[in-house]
Amino acid sequence: MRVRSGALRIGAAASASLLLWSALIVAWLAWRPEAKLLAGDAAAGVLFIAAAALATYSAWALVAFGYTISMLVDIARVGKPVTTLGWAAAYGHGRGLRAMFEDRLRVLLAMGLVRAEGGGVSLRGASARMFAKFVRWMMHIAFGKKA
Repeated sequence: MRVRSGALRIGAAASASLLLWSALIVAWLAWRPEAKLLAGDAAAGVLFIAAAALATYSAWALVAFGYTISMLVDIARVGKPVTTLGWAAAYGHGRGLRAMFEDRLRVLLAMGLVRAEGGGVSLRGASARMFAKFVRWMMHIAFGKKA
């Protein structure tokens, strides 16, 4: 069964994680009948899964909605119908999409993920390549299409 909505997909994954974790606890208690399950241990497990789900959702929401919501807010701020170029100018705070792109580039440079040299931009080191592959993989999972 394929879950189409990204939010529902994350909820389904969190629920599946809780079910799997519960099944593992039951199996462990069946395998080791002398073992005791402490309430604090069970609560800690739930909190770990919840923290992972929240972190995953936060990252997904930033990727999925960050620019989209900003675009919506910017066109609402204009308060009248605009052309797509006017919308792009509003989104770039009057400086256009190029200014927005340069701002995002400055963020990537400051994070050390890319380097600018000779008029070009490239990934900076193995950790940046691994991070980019991880993000592509997460986008593939979240959106179900090639990133």
